[in-house]
Amino acid sequence: MDNKEKDYAQSIGSFLMWFGTLEHALDIRIADQIQEHYHEMGYLIIKDMKIIDKINFFYNILFMKIHYCENGKKKKKIMSQLLSIKKKLIVLNTLRNKIAHAKWYSLDKEGYVRTNIKRRKNDGSIVLEKHKITPLMMKSSVANFIAEL
Repeated sequence: MDNKEKDYAQSIGSFLMWFGTLEHALDIRIADQIQEHYHEMGYLIIKDMKIIDKINFFYNILFMKIHYCENGKKKKKIMSQLLSIKKKLIVLNTLRNKIAHAKWYSLDKEGYVRTNIKRRKNDGSIVLEKHKITPLMMKSSVANFIAEL
């Protein structure tokens, strides 16, 4: 791990900081949808939500608004964009969880790191889940999300 620590530490820190900024922006967008000039009401509603719940809540609020306020081809296009953003946010959140909870001491030369412990239902045996997470993957996931907005 020592040889890769510098490469990974900066990428992990940057990704987590960027994701925190993204979550803050999502919080503001949700609060705006609830009451535009008074965010406290929105913050009160979302304060105990997990990020995945915020993503779904945001999607549902905008889905209803678009459904009732738009029509025709424009409505279909906006709904498609909204669904695309939701899916991308879910993918980023999954990556964020893997990065935040990874057991970085288990990082191997190929970039695989243990991210979870599961138990097989059929025989009760333990499975150590590993995922490939590299500095390039972290940087490109951020760049791709921004580029596709």
